[in-house]
Amino acid sequence: MERHCPICFQNVRRSEIVKLKCGCVFCESCLGSSFIAQAEEIEFSLTTKLTCPSDKLHHHTTTGAAFKLLKSPAIREKLSYALLRVYISENFDIKSCPRFG
Repeated sequence: MERHCPICFQNVRRSEIVKLKCGCVFCESCLGSSFIAQAEEIEFSLTTKLTCPSDKLHHHTTTGAAFKLLKSPAIREKLSYALLRVYISENFDIKSCPRFG
């Protein structure tokens, strides 16, 4: 059975669909891309939390929940790296190796 992703407008196999607590469903690729973009916005103080990418509902989700929802190692790694940059930028006593990443 396929579901429609409201971000990319593609019909996606059920195994590739992710459902958030708010009930919204997205393909894993789009949800991962949204979370990564949101993490980059957090780094530049444009937002403070990961939220449902739906236009109508902006329910917050924890980073732990985001990692549980995302099964793709590549997407999880990109989100992890983006959140690490946020953590380093928010904690001034932590030094980052310039050759990292």
